[in-house]
Amino acid sequence: MLEYAGSASSTSYYGGYAYGVELENLAYRFLQNRDILLETDIQNPGDDLYKDQYICEVGLEFRLEKTMGQLTGVTG
Repeated sequence: MLEYAGSASSTSYYGGYAYGVELENLAYRFLQNRDILLETDIQNPGDDLYKDQYICEVGLEFRLEKTMGQLTGVTG
């Protein structure tokens, strides 16, 4: 699913890449001192549903880099 969405003429920019990630060495981290914002009623006018969303700044912490890898030149 690593495809470049920036241009219709270049749909496989990242198509030759593959990544191996050891999930035990990956952590989901919130940025400190940042507010978590709740936006309510963000649905389109006339929709028959209620839609809310939380907005916050988060990232991934990669620990033990040697347990993960990147492959290039991968083809189907």
